[in-house]
Amino acid sequence: MKGGQDMASLSQLHGQIKTAAVDYTDDIDLGEIEDPYPLIPEGIYDVAFLKAHRMRIGKAPRLLMYFQICDPGQYHGIVLIMGVNYPKNGKKKWGALSKMAECYRIAAGRNPDRFDVGRVSTSIFKGKVLAAKVSTVKRGRNQISRDESSHYSVIEKLVDPKFIHDHYQSKDELKSFEVS
Repeated sequence: MKGGQDMASLSQLHGQIKTAAVDYTDDIDLGEIEDPYPLIPEGIYDVAFLKAHRMRIGKAPRLLMYFQICDPGQYHGIVLIMGVNYPKNGKKKWGALSKMAECYRIAAGRNPDRFDVGRVSTSIFKGKVLAAKVSTVKRGRNQISRDESSHYSVIEKLVDPKFIHDHYQSKDELKSFEVS
């Protein structure tokens, strides 16, 4: 009957826990919950580079670049992130067709030349207003749909100003445009 005695002692312990007075004066301050990422309408916005840092998401190294919206209006000042795949194994060699190479071409206004090879830095983005395509993240890791309340905006890519100038007359016309 040893098992029966164990059950009886568990029941007795459970009764003591239920009747014990709870002291809430020793609450643990856990800090603040980070504000959710901002959600703004999709479209093309003028942005300015703020900062960048490297991190790992899963096993993949990423470069996160932070940009602030410069357009006048209700979204002015909002900070959005653009993620870029970082070369693996610590190598700092970007592919010619990589997202980073495309960002460099847009920010510099030209293709990288032989003197730029191995010397690319985020300083190319400083002090410039760039056009960026903002999209909404609706799925999390493993392509699992997110609750609508947890959707957020990111910068999908920088947009070449020559493309914008050649195809659109006004900023309003551009806001509803989907960049392919």
